[in-house]
Amino acid sequence: MKQIRIVVGLVLILVLMYSAYINNVIPKQYTSEVRSVARAFIHGLYIFQKGENEYIAEAVKTELSKPLIVNKVDEVIETSLLPLRKTFFHLDSFPKGAGSLVIVDEELLVMDRLGGIYHYVDNNLKKLSFSVPNRLDEFIINYELSGYKGGGRKVGTSTLRSHSIVYYKKQRRLFVSHTKFIKKNITRFVVSSIGIDEDDDSFQPKGTWRTDFESENIYSNANAIFGGGGLLIHNDSLFVSVGYSGGGEIENGKLISPTQDDKSKFGKIFKINLNNGVVQQYSKGHRNSQSLAVTNNNQILGIEHGPQGGDEINLIQLGKNYGWPIATYGTRYGTYDYFLSEHIAKNNLNIINPIFSFVPSIAPSSILQINNFNDRWNSDLLIGALKAQSIYRLKFNDGRVIFSEPIWIGHRVRDIVILNHKVILLTDDSFLIFLEVDKDILRINKKGKDLYNNEPKLFKCLVCHHFGNTVPSSMAPSLAKVYNRRIGSDTFEKYSEALKNKKGVWTKENLISFISNPSDFVSGTTMPDMGVSKEEAREIIE
Repeated sequence: MKQIRIVVGLVLILVLMYSAYINNVIPKQYTSEVRSVARAFIHGLYIFQKGENEYIAEAVKTELSKPLIVNKVDEVIETSLLPLRKTFFHLDSFPKGAGSLVIVDEELLVMDRLGGIYHYVDNNLKKLSFSVPNRLDEFIINYELSGYKGGGRKVGTSTLRSHSIVYYKKQRRLFVSHTKFIKKNITRFVVSSIGIDEDDDSFQPKGTWRTDFESENIYSNANAIFGGGGLLIHNDSLFVSVGYSGGGEIENGKLISPTQDDKSKFGKIFKINLNNGVVQQYSKGHRNSQSLAVTNNNQILGIEHGPQGGDEINLIQLGKNYGWPIATYGTRYGTYDYFLSEHIAKNNLNIINPIFSFVPSIAPSSILQINNFNDRWNSDLLIGALKAQSIYRLKFNDGRVIFSEPIWIGHRVRDIVILNHKVILLTDDSFLIFLEVDKDILRINKKGKDLYNNEPKLFKCLVCHHFGNTVPSSMAPSLAKVYNRRIGSDTFEKYSEALKNKKGVWTKENLISFISNPSDFVSGTTMPDMGVSKEEAREIIE
């Protein structure tokens, strides 16, 4: 009864404050303070009602992927040099939107965005007994509702992100880059590490988490995603890329930017000696450096997001300045220019240009040099892309990119590793995608479209359809592997709503019915009637 009286009293106070505000009793300059008090009150009331544990559980639950009723069907991707067999594994109840992959003793570990770490084996995902020390629970409890969907609100757990995970075999130690809750409205970018028991194949932790690197405070109001977070182990050192904390300003003709300020950790790449823990600033002028890789000849490469265009691949060198926020091949959002470029000469900066830039943006997320996959690809670079939903194979020679081949995946690709001659992709919609060379097709040495294009019976179908990979410019879905594929499940983006929502799979009889009378099979389809009889359709299918 006493608790009810307290809640009622607090509600009355809140109502009086709001009434005073709308009647201009409270001066307008205090508007934000009133709103802050109101948000804090609602937040506290909701936690009070639910209890902390249930509130945290509900907040995390809103971030998880839902189990798939129908699994994705395997398919073949045709690239310029290799046919790739593409298979899927869906990560049920897995936090969406980020994460990382790492190979430990020829086993695959997966880290989710909220800091959970899992062992993937035999199409199963087993959560390990330890997780990233990001103080997730305290973050959720102290987050001032800019909304948690549990009563019409949405928690900002996407702002407390686990970026990358790498393994240092020599010390049997995992290193993780992540944001960490410090106190209300303050986080930091942190690199933490923990040992792995060498006598236990279940990846039990050895000791406790250690902090190896920490940025200054990020005053994000728990509502801003902090970029960067790439990690690389090379020559007994850990390379760490730290994102930027804002753009730049010009004051009295001088550039003011944390990215260019050697006193700030933001917008830099650091080198940590893993034998003695000494931290060294390695390079600066980075915007949002997502991933780092080392080539076979010991060159360090980094990829980073540009603003509007201008995503970069950089050859990272000690003491060099890569230009942000002054130099970019991108532009300000919504404009045709970039306003700080003129200040390069004025500030006497020696800027290093990227070895390659993507215009328009692809939003690169990961980079590696290909080894132990296939001789036709080995030594090339492989880049995953979020916005472009593709991977890119780049021919890399003598420090320059010769060409870039986009390979459509149809998912936002977050991370890439290679294990047992397979390329493994982690996607933002909670898939592991496995790519391996289809040796049977490669042995025939004919691409799918060339196997069928000269078949007279298929002429009408191939006016729009094809047997290759469906890409954004495709006029219709691919017919490759159509048997037993779920209806409306190709990566084709222009399905009619009728076909997209049609239940079932493409059996022989369904295909015959659809080809001979599309609108009768699916009312509302955009597939035209080609004047094909059921007998003709049966000949085509068989």
